[in-house]
Amino acid sequence: MVGYLTLHLTRAMRIPPHESRDLVLAALIHDLGAVGVDERFQMLEFEEQDAHFHGLLGSHLVASYPPLSHLQTYLLGHHLDWQHGKGNRIAGIWIPYNCHLLHMADRIAVMIDRSRPILDQVESIVATIQDASGSRFPPDMVDRFTRLADNEVIWLDIAANKMDQVLKQGVGSKTIPMTGENLTRFAQFIAGVIDSRSPFTATHSSGVASVSRHLAEKMARDPIVCDKIEVAGYLHDIGKLAVSPAILDKPAKLDEAEWRHMHSHTYYTHEILSHLSGFEEIDNWASMHHETLDGGGYPFHVTEDQLSLEARIIAVADVFTALTEERPYRAGLDQTHVSRILRDMVANNHLDDQVVTTALSDYETTNRIRSMAQMREHRDWISFHALIDERRRVHQTQ
Repeated sequence: MVGYLTLHLTRAMRIPPHESRDLVLAALIHDLGAVGVDERFQMLEFEEQDAHFHGLLGSHLVASYPPLSHLQTYLLGHHLDWQHGKGNRIAGIWIPYNCHLLHMADRIAVMIDRSRPILDQVESIVATIQDASGSRFPPDMVDRFTRLADNEVIWLDIAANKMDQVLKQGVGSKTIPMTGENLTRFAQFIAGVIDSRSPFTATHSSGVASVSRHLAEKMARDPIVCDKIEVAGYLHDIGKLAVSPAILDKPAKLDEAEWRHMHSHTYYTHEILSHLSGFEEIDNWASMHHETLDGGGYPFHVTEDQLSLEARIIAVADVFTALTEERPYRAGLDQTHVSRILRDMVANNHLDDQVVTTALSDYETTNRIRSMAQMREHRDWISFHALIDERRRVHQTQ
């Protein structure tokens, strides 16, 4: 909705097409840094307490991914008030003027109640925005929005869920080639978004990705397949974006109800990746990482003949990483315990014997590759959040 409103506002402001596309793209990912806030009430309460924190987080996340890095100041400043012209910096960083348009689109979207007839709400929304003219929003943007609000089609498109169609027609589709290094960078970026939600999950994806690639190489898979399987390792837990942070952060074993909720994440991994063109194999491998050879896994309950070798590799890499890494409720297990658990899972027809044998045949190398990848990711995670905290302190003292 924010992207749709941003598109109409950029047209009303006669913003050039290339900048309009950037603003709309920024609008579509503007709350990237708030992925850990899972309830709308919590989001609203969070914004009242520190509206700029998730903007800081989101801006630093996109800064790590070159195709989106030019949007970082938009994400940083999308809650910045105009303050009669004084609102142009956050944490010492200059914020572009049109970021206030993104802020206004975001606030308009928050006010829309989808359970009520939308045209009945327009007058109240316009009045609220007008009351904030000069303080929260630039007067010229408020004036343009006031005139724009008379167009019933804009509001009816929202009510009819035609926003995606309008966005595609109005902005077009600018694709980013997903091959080679760019594909890996994209996967690392998404894994960073997933893992930024919790210190307890902050290195897991990198561990699975590195072990998956190592096993694929040892099993003489094609180099392109090794690239893709590493990407699938990074993305295998993308469905955890649909899991409550309270469950992800729980410093103890999950109860039965919590496990059921956690089990849904592989379904959502498939739902998310299935919408990405060219990701069909990666989707299949990543979303199958909790399936078992006997058909007793989840959520699809596929059987041995439906599980590719690549999916089996990621399943073993996921279990190996989970057993050997530090968890909130226990230390990483030693080689004896890990080997016994993996062999038991083979005996119970859960994991592939050949893949497990490959992982255990040179246990020290497999574990070192996992450990080094996770240590690098942990250092990056610590540095990332230290930078966020410093930016936050600078902003709060201004």
